[in-house]
Amino acid sequence: MDNALEAIKNEEDRFRFVNLTIRRINDMMVIKVENGCSAKPTEMNGSLQTSKEDKTLHGWGLQSVRAAAERYDGTIETEYSNQIFRAVVTLSFEAVKA
Repeated sequence: MDNALEAIKNEEDRFRFVNLTIRRINDMMVIKVENGCSAKPTEMNGSLQTSKEDKTLHGWGLQSVRAAAERYDGTIETEYSNQIFRAVVTLSFEAVKA
């Protein structure tokens, strides 16, 4: 979510949006974050790269999400199409009985 909010900060009005969807589908929790993005993100060796100048201090957000998702038997998938960046995290979900 932080990445999405930061990404739209300097975008034109038509790209300035963030959509958050959280759903439970059977035994899975699906979290989808979409944001407007006028330029396709840069990839290197299949990994998204930070657009910030200081590459050593930035670019850890999605790696942290990936590590958290894997810890909970989940995955993260990213996609860019039609000037929308989308990140979808899928986690195992076990309902808690109250």
